[in-house]
Amino acid sequence: MALILAALLTALARETQCIVRRSSISQNLTGQLLLQRTEPAFDEAAGKADSADDFLDDRAVDSVNGSFWDYNEYSAVASADDDDMDTDTTAHVVIPADTRQREAAMAAMRSVIRHASGKVQLYNFVADDEYAPSATVVEGHKVNIVRFSRSETKPFINMAFEKDIVGDLKQDLNYIRFIMADKLPHVNKALYLDADTITTVDVNKWLPKVSFKLPRGKRAAIAGFPRDKAFPHFEPDVLGSITTEGWTHNWEITPQRKTFNAGALVYNLKQWRQEGYAKKIAGLVKLNNEHKWWTTSGSQAPLILFFGDHNFHHLAGDCYVVDLGWDDKVKIPSNLNGHIFHWNGAHKPWLADGWHKDIWKPYTMERSMIAATLAAAAYRPSTRG
Repeated sequence: MALILAALLTALARETQCIVRRSSISQNLTGQLLLQRTEPAFDEAAGKADSADDFLDDRAVDSVNGSFWDYNEYSAVASADDDDMDTDTTAHVVIPADTRQREAAMAAMRSVIRHASGKVQLYNFVADDEYAPSATVVEGHKVNIVRFSRSETKPFINMAFEKDIVGDLKQDLNYIRFIMADKLPHVNKALYLDADTITTVDVNKWLPKVSFKLPRGKRAAIAGFPRDKAFPHFEPDVLGSITTEGWTHNWEITPQRKTFNAGALVYNLKQWRQEGYAKKIAGLVKLNNEHKWWTTSGSQAPLILFFGDHNFHHLAGDCYVVDLGWDDKVKIPSNLNGHIFHWNGAHKPWLADGWHKDIWKPYTMERSMIAATLAAAAYRPSTRG
């Protein structure tokens, strides 16, 4: 056992150092390749382990990485690294998650990093009263920890919420999307992803192509993947009441012919700040808490009311594979690369009754951990006589 552990730590340290030096070409190792080459290998290694403790999970990687790295507490104050915070070559990706969603967030972040061909800035929002961030280092990359107070998200929380369909929709992290423009004042464009996503798109090549163009020369504050159905669905009389109330506040409440899922959006944070959308949405949420226009949705409803139909930039829908937690018969593309997979719905891939786990599983381990586990299996002495 001591020999196995020694080999494990040696391989882990070597791989950790290699991650730092890894070129952009090797960083772009695809999930498709990992699915084909590593999953059977580390499954086999796990089967040879004497116990669950022998087959270490990624928490072991975090503890080792912690001796090499310190995570970033992101601040609005400009730092030495801020010169490239808003360039076309840097992809900014926000994945909010607390310690309860740690496993999901780590997998989501790993997928982004593995498929990126350039520099990526990852942001994880953590409440001031949270003991520790859910993720500090992913695949050798630091995660920018952005602290927020619950008083900052409180104005956006739906207090008229009556039915919890999936998850805790009163949780503060669901409303980070409304404050991140102010918390990241040096970032003008960011990809927002829920923790229950896997991204096989090269964000460094894809994000610069998002133009935010709208008809008549306008610019959108949001780009999303259009869909014909709206959730929540507003009856005509309810939508009419909201629209009328919006006129009194000089808000444009949009038709709902085309909407989007809020779990994967590209934000024009500069436009968001300029048009004061945080204040507008907080005002609409306050009115909903009184009138109860929507009672089964959290952050989705105000987003589609302000940005539905013609008021968001429509992204190519074939990139987005959604409803993986709602429908076990969702058509999965034969080539897993170039997509954003989203497990909205109850059957999350990390749960016992989760669906489409084969897409998610390759991202549940650090590459350094995969290499170390295989090395440990190779060094295991034979127990045969």
